[in-house]
Amino acid sequence: MQSKVMFFYGTLKKGHYNHTRFSEDGIGKFLGEDRVTGYSLVQPDGLPYPFAVPDVNGTIKGELYEVEDKLYNFLHRMELGAGYTPKHVTTTKDSVDAIMYVSEQNSFEGLPRFDFFPLQAS
Repeated sequence: MQSKVMFFYGTLKKGHYNHTRFSEDGIGKFLGEDRVTGYSLVQPDGLPYPFAVPDVNGTIKGELYEVEDKLYNFLHRMELGAGYTPKHVTTTKDSVDAIMYVSEQNSFEGLPRFDFFPLQAS
């Protein structure tokens, strides 16, 4: 079965609500933690998840997963529907080529930028 390597920085990471939403075993095979440069995270008021946005000075801490194509196709539709665009990125620590979903909305100007999305209290 085919698979893709994906970089997750939000609710698909371990411990977050979407990680086991699609499978009891999680989103895929965990490959490790890493970083991506050229992006930062923003979180508009009232939303329980962040958006990655282009930022030449930014860095995002996240997790790498190998995701089977069937689940990837579902996640792809879900992320597109939420306003994200897939981007091919290369991580900084291990130089892994991965897919990351990014928002290209301009409405995030002025929001605080951050590099890590912590586990949210329930």
